[in-house]
Amino acid sequence: MYYILLTAQQTATQAANTAQEVATQTPSNDIIGIGGIIATLLVGIVTCLVTWKLTMKSIKQLKISYNIQVFPILSNSVTKSTDINLDDLKIQYKDKELLNPCLLALEIVNIGNEAINEPPIKIRADEDIEIIPGYFEDIPAGYEDLWSFDKTDPNSCNILLKHINPKQVVKTGFFLDNLPQKKIIFECPMQNVQTQEVAYNNINTANKITVSSKSNIILMAITALLFVSIQQWSYYIERFIWLTDIHLFTGQVVIFIMVLLLLAIIMNVYGVPFVDKYIKSHPKRSTLIKLAMAIVSIILLMLIIFDYIIIGFIPQTT
Repeated sequence: MYYILLTAQQTATQAANTAQEVATQTPSNDIIGIGGIIATLLVGIVTCLVTWKLTMKSIKQLKISYNIQVFPILSNSVTKSTDINLDDLKIQYKDKELLNPCLLALEIVNIGNEAINEPPIKIRADEDIEIIPGYFEDIPAGYEDLWSFDKTDPNSCNILLKHINPKQVVKTGFFLDNLPQKKIIFECPMQNVQTQEVAYNNINTANKITVSSKSNIILMAITALLFVSIQQWSYYIERFIWLTDIHLFTGQVVIFIMVLLLLAIIMNVYGVPFVDKYIKSHPKRSTLIKLAMAIVSIILLMLIIFDYIIIGFIPQTT
């Protein structure tokens, strides 16, 4: 009888030790598994990006981006801090007095991977505003005779470029006899050449930052990669929730992550006008603003997850 009790006690002790070993090994295996899925996702993302980059380089691209900005020359803000009277200032072009002269800055960039020869670039106004050719800014050496203007009528002007190389920037300046109420139109009707407006800045037009299409493509690729591998990485989220004892459900965390990525893509396309306008007018503060928003978002997210602000899985997920 004593032998049977001793054997049962030894068996129970071994079972307890085995369970403890399994319990101690399980978190380690889960951590290794989480690290493995993260590494797999990173390798997949890098592979997609490298493949996409090499593919884009092998495809011939003829693409021009342009940026138009309009600035009033005689602004009432000048008179607030000085004794200048705008009635005493007069600007003339030939025999014509410019009542409300403005400076139009145009920046053209070849964002393709091929040189573009003699693109038929033209800017024009759909209202009674005269466009006066001005100057080329920072013109490269040897291009003085290759870049010029051709004024055909008062409301338009041609920009004659013998060629524009990949990544080359053409900065030009024009004068307007009045502040435009409509957008100045940029034209380049050339076969196989795409045009893309980077931004338009006018006193009567809301500023909007156009996010690079490359960043959106990368974000879409990450979203698609996570979508097709939901079963794999959701398992490790479930294990992570079990290890940390967070009061959330795996399905809701997965939905939260995917919706967050889709929302980021939508925000990249449309933006938030007042935030874009502030960052546009304060470029030096943009990095600080992004860092502050990231820190605040992380802190708020952690407070919500660990029941410090919102309690309940439905309000937390929302």
